[in-house]
Amino acid sequence: MRINDLMKRFPKGDPPFQVDVRKALDSIIGKDRVYRIPFSRNIDGMLVFIEGEAFVLINSAQSERRIRWTEAHELAEYFLHKETVYQSVYFSLHAKDILSEKAVNNLAAEMLMPEFVLKKFFAEFASLGIERSRQEIITYLSRRFFVSEEAVEFRLKSLGIFTQLLP
Repeated sequence: MRINDLMKRFPKGDPPFQVDVRKALDSIIGKDRVYRIPFSRNIDGMLVFIEGEAFVLINSAQSERRIRWTEAHELAEYFLHKETVYQSVYFSLHAKDILSEKAVNNLAAEMLMPEFVLKKFFAEFASLGIERSRQEIITYLSRRFFVSEEAVEFRLKSLGIFTQLLP
């Protein structure tokens, strides 16, 4: 499913600037198959298939920002691996350089921080002649998109925008 389609079906913001991942996850997987429960701090979430049906567990003991990222991650896992009935446990300390994990994280980041929205933001900043430090921009985007600063840095780096920011 394309991000634009997801944003039309599950818009978040006014005007919409990201996918409402929680609604998308509950609708696509099924609200009765998405469980938000506290469990081990090292596990953020998991996607499992039982008799061909997808189930998602989200660690509710995390911060709200982390929960949003994990929901996006598990939905991305589903989109990318549903045909292979892939089993996934997502750990906070998961190896970030595994190729399949990069693809999943890129899709999760696209849902929460769409490329066209970020590019529009930077174009508006440039047209106003506003100069901000890299950290100020990252902090602002973290608040705007309600994701961690680490997620913002990951997204900007993956889009090649990171290197364009001031020190």
